[in-house]
Amino acid sequence: MEPEGGASQAPFSLAPQAASIQGGDISLSDGYHPGSILTFVCPAGTYPYPIPSRVCQPDGRWTPMPRATRFRLPLYIRCPGQMSFENGFFIPRRTFHPIGDILSFQCSDGYQLLGSSQRYCQPNGQWNGTSPSGTASPWLCPRAIATGKGNRLGDRISFQCQTNLDLIGSSQRVCMLDGEWSDTQPSCRGMHFKDTLFFQRVRLHDPQGHLLSFNSFLYVYFLLDASHSVTEPNFSIFKDAVSQIIIRVSFSHFADHGNATGTNIHAALNAVYQMMINEERIMKDEWNKVRHAIILLTDGKSNLGGSPKIAVSHIEELVNVRNNRKDYLDIYVFGIGNLDVELSAMNEIASKKPGERHVFVMKNPQELKNAFEDLLDPRVLEDICGLANYSDSARWDQKNPWHVDSTCRGALISNTWVLTAAHCFNHLKNNWIVVLGKILHFFKKSIRIDHELYNIRAKTAQGIQEFYDYDISLIELEKPVTFGGRIRYCVFLPRPICLPCTEGASRALKKKPGTTCRDHGKHTRLLHTFNVSTPVIDLLNCGFLQHPMCVSGAIQKGMIYANVSNIDDVVTDRFLCSGEDKSLEVGVISWGTYDPCAKKNKNNNGEIIRDRPSKEYKPRDFYISLFQVQDWLRKHLNNSLKFIPMQ
Repeated sequence: MEPEGGASQAPFSLAPQAASIQGGDISLSDGYHPGSILTFVCPAGTYPYPIPSRVCQPDGRWTPMPRATRFRLPLYIRCPGQMSFENGFFIPRRTFHPIGDILSFQCSDGYQLLGSSQRYCQPNGQWNGTSPSGTASPWLCPRAIATGKGNRLGDRISFQCQTNLDLIGSSQRVCMLDGEWSDTQPSCRGMHFKDTLFFQRVRLHDPQGHLLSFNSFLYVYFLLDASHSVTEPNFSIFKDAVSQIIIRVSFSHFADHGNATGTNIHAALNAVYQMMINEERIMKDEWNKVRHAIILLTDGKSNLGGSPKIAVSHIEELVNVRNNRKDYLDIYVFGIGNLDVELSAMNEIASKKPGERHVFVMKNPQELKNAFEDLLDPRVLEDICGLANYSDSARWDQKNPWHVDSTCRGALISNTWVLTAAHCFNHLKNNWIVVLGKILHFFKKSIRIDHELYNIRAKTAQGIQEFYDYDISLIELEKPVTFGGRIRYCVFLPRPICLPCTEGASRALKKKPGTTCRDHGKHTRLLHTFNVSTPVIDLLNCGFLQHPMCVSGAIQKGMIYANVSNIDDVVTDRFLCSGEDKSLEVGVISWGTYDPCAKKNKNNNGEIIRDRPSKEYKPRDFYISLFQVQDWLRKHLNNSLKFIPMQ
């Protein structure tokens, strides 16, 4: 253990041995160069004391330690003690509690316990559950642990934390007419606190629980701290995390305002304010219908421009935030635990609403990225088709949440319909089972609708034993499927895939209102949008002698033809166009020249192993274009999907 500190001691030199912590390790953002951030890394269950990090200064010295501190060492993470409990008692009484400790609360006779009767000290140094209180009347606000007395209508109380703890939430609350305290329940957090689980998703709906529809207005503003204290690698992760949201909700317009450096949170919020002023002038009467969400990723340190709270006040005034309009503005502040975050500064900026959290400190940059993958309320995502999990750790079924089995493969296109090929049922007239995902969702009773023009024996007189024109079928499930909003976890949560000429596909393609099916049907543009190089067969421009694929009677106009050299690209159920984490099905497999799954061999995960053809052989697949069967799709799916005009 190395002594350090003292009133006359100079800051440490740049020698590596001077940058250490007993029982722990260090990480450096840029080696031993000026500007590099040294982060102390401690074993699980502990945190660095007295500071989590230091910065290499231009003079070759580390930023100084607190003068009253002589040692650097890990301390055990503990939960703050309960200060008091009015109208009742609790056990055990300690100033700080070790991880695993349990607090038990009980009210005095005549009082009702509100909140958790027991609270557990979690590994992140926070108590689980909700703060308990005892009240004698349902018309009174629960007694709160605070300075000031009273729990009647209009009474105001103030909160403060023990030394070395930061208050997160509202420092003052008022007893409201509905018997609830205003603003956010406060909590006290130490420098070691991290949000190990992002357990509350961002609420993008009004107090009555009415979700925003896709016809509603929601403006989201992303502010990324690019100061030197954040470091370039963390800033890159900030940008990646924001990209997750932009892709996930299919924002139509996104403007990157550059990578300017500096920590001027006031100026950043003021830039948002100026954008809002311009939008108000344009929207006029529609402005009051807009909800706003500001997401700030920072370490909380603002060394330029003045107090950010002033800019927040201007924004609140412009949005006209009152008691009945508080849900029209949300300001979320995210920090990274391996940065030296200032919780009090972050809390000053964030919104404060009953039952909600707006300040989060994630353990590391990867935890932040994972949190943003799950940022939105799942109900908001229910009507978004084509959304899948394409992360490196995702299983095949998570990457294809619309996939179903029905003797061969199909695709979930709504909560009650599956799209597949009619030839799947050549030998099955009435008995089949639809299996959705690896976690078994069986649908034993379902209705099948083949295209009325499908007839596999239609050209036997011409010597064509199998004819696959109109090889398409719909299966209506016996009960609706429950879609999953969160797609990054281990469980299988089904989602529908997008079909062309629907409103869902227009959102996936980021098309403007008024887009027609004809716009979707411009094959070249559509496939180019999704970076797919696949020809669409046009019999008018196809010489039968020069092009072997154009076999008279077997190939029909409008089919999609895929000539693939990589067997992993051979699609055995449908033709997909994928881009920006959205997938659009434009064709259903009809037939092909090579079956990579013929041997039915499976790997350890139960997935069929695809055999590779010889190097000289190029597999070819032929798909029924969904643009060519629009009338049939609209006839049967008009009550389930929202189709756009044909032209």
